[in-house]
Formats: sequence, structure tokens, C-alpha cells
Amino acid sequence: MTRMRSAALIVAGVLGLLACVESALAQQTPEELYNNLPLELTGAKATSLGGAAVGSAGDNSTAWWNPAGNAELKDFTVVGVNATAMTGSIQELRNTFNLVTATDFADLGQADLDRLLAAGTTRIRAGAVPAVFVNTGHLGGGHKNGLGLFMVGAAYADVPVVATDTTVGGQRIATLDVQGGALAMVEYGASYSRRVGTVDLGLAVKAIEGLYYGVGGSITLTDNDLSDGFDVTDPADTTVTDVQVPTLPYGRGITWGVDVGMLRHTSESTQLGLVIRNINFPTLPLADANGVVRRTLTLQPRVDFGIRKQLDDHVAVALDLHNVLFANGGGPSLHMGFDVRAFGSGYVRFGVNKGTPSLGLGFHLSNLYIDSAVGMGDRTYATLGAHMSF
Repeated sequence: MTRMRSAALIVAGVLGLLACVESALAQQTPEELYNNLPLELTGAKATSLGGAAVGSAGDNSTAWWNPAGNAELKDFTVVGVNATAMTGSIQELRNTFNLVTATDFADLGQADLDRLLAAGTTRIRAGAVPAVFVNTGHLGGGHKNGLGLFMVGAAYADVPVVATDTTVGGQRIATLDVQGGALAMVEYGASYSRRVGTVDLGLAVKAIEGLYYGVGGSITLTDNDLSDGFDVTDPADTTVTDVQVPTLPYGRGITWGVDVGMLRHTSESTQLGLVIRNINFPTLPLADANGVVRRTLTLQPRVDFGIRKQLDDHVAVALDLHNVLFANGGGPSLHMGFDVRAFGSGYVRFGVNKGTPSLGLGFHLSNLYIDSAVGMGDRTYATLGAHMSF
């Protein structure tokens, strides 16, 4: 199990290096990084519906989305694997880190320096969500009980970069300042649901493991000869000052959490969902390599509401309101999706996730289900998922 947890953190961290650049300036704390983990991209089908899955995920990702939904599953056992990544310029992230942490500036070419300095004020962000699910809706007969196992990883990085380039008194002075961090977390646990009349009640118990890495540094280059630009190989021409300003370089910890969920069947075509995540206010101690706790991260509860309405045999609409009662990550967010059966075993899905439009395709091939999704805008991402029933 230890190897599985470590592998999950590594996967989340590696996928989290997929980065995009957008305008902004502010360093985020571990708490803010946690609130921005792209968990609404869990599961390919849910992602294509804009993260509107609390009312009914409709597939095996319900083990995480709403533990009450396990009793909804009609197949005996479902195994699924999903992966989501926010895409962008990984090379930009790599080059920035190389510049800040470099010890041999002779390896940095003039073109690299000019390109990074010309970037001005940017923010490099990244995110990823790998997930694995196992479910059954056949406990106790009559589909009245359900059990789910899940492992959901999420990574998010936020690295503000400020570059300035000025000429003062016959000298060209350029600075590059980087202060940011990354957080990778994995939730793995079990969820159970039981149907009572027209209501499904669910409970999930999970372990939560986190890994935080902070990076900070600034570089100043002073060009004493304006005729030929920066020449980092000639100390007489260019003076380099490399000042590292580390924040919390490393922190890792594990804790446990509890989620509760409910699904209410108001009619044959309408379901209302409610999930309270981290109801026990879990506390995650972040310890360095020597086991010394450097920081404690309190995971605030989150309340999500959702509704799913089957309009006819071919079209369903889902609407979620996440983060309703707690101001995590800036307060409530709206998620909406349409699920359209376009032909026999093919589905076309549309959604809006925090203002970002999403589009997805789904195929049902005997016991194999394949789903995909893409999102455009400030949170550009791609998702692929598959699961089988037995």
C-alpha cells in the first residue's frame, strides 16, 4: 500500500508539470493551492459535463463524487481508470526553474535570457487528476446497497514570475523573481451506500496524503557594456547576483477524512444530490525530510449540491453548485452539463465548468465504456477514461 501511495503521488506530481501561462501576480499558500486543486475534473464523463456530477455521476466515479450513488449502479463490478491534465507550456516552466536555480550561468544562452525577461509578469500554473475506481451495486440484492473503492490524485502548481529590464546610468539591469509552490494530494478510501425508500444515503472514509513543495529565488543581471547585451560568460561585462529565497522547500503528511452524501429521487426522471466533504475537518501535518512538522494544513469541509433531470430518452441535464457553505477557493462555483444520446451507443456531452466550456464524447461498447473530454479557456484540459463492467 505504501508503494501504491508513493506511486500515486509521483503520478500526480509528474502530470502536474503540464503547465499553462496566464496573466496574474500573487503567491499562493498551501491552503490556497489546496482550494484550487482541480478535483472537479475527476472522471471523464463528469468532466465532460462540466463537473456537474453530485446529482448523479452515472458511472463508477460516483464512488468519489457522491458515495450515495453506489447503490445506483446496475452492474456487479465496475473497474475504471481516468486521467485529466491541464495542458500548456511545460518548457516555459522548466526554463524558468533552470534560470532561478542555475549554478553555471555559462549554460544559459542570450536567447534564453531575452525570452524570459521579455515575458514580463506571468503566472505559470499546472494541474492534473489521475483516478481509479472499483464499484458494485449488488450488495444485499435489489440494488439497495453499494460499495465503492477509489483513489483520486490531484496536483496543482502556481508559480508567479516577475521580470524587469531597465537601463540606468549606462547600465542595463534585469531581474527575474520567482515565488511559488506546488501541492500534490491523493485521496484513497471506500464508500458505502444504502437505499431507504426513495433516498440513497452514503458514507466515505478516506486517507488523504499530501506533498507540498515551495520554490523561491531571484536573479539580477547588470550589463556594464551596452554595446553587446548580456554576456554571462564575462564577469567584467555582466555581473550576476543569484539570491535564493526558499519558502517551505518540502512538506509531506497523511491524515484521514470523512464524506457523507445523499441522493433523493423526487421522480423517475429527477434526482437531487448533496455531498459534505471532509466533514471531520481533517488536519494535514506537513513534515520535512527529517520528520519535523513545518506547517499544518487544515482541510475545510465543502458542501456541494446537484440535480440531474432526464428530459427524455435521449437528453439529460445536470446542474451543480459546489462549495456552497464554506468560502474555500473564493466561494461557490456553478457547473452545468448536457448529456445527449446521439446514436445507438454514442453520446455527445456539453458542459460549463467555472466558466470554462467543455465538450466530450462517450461510447458504450458491450461491457466497455470509453469517455473523453476537453475544456477550453483559462483552465484548458484534456481527459480520457475507460471502465468495464462484469
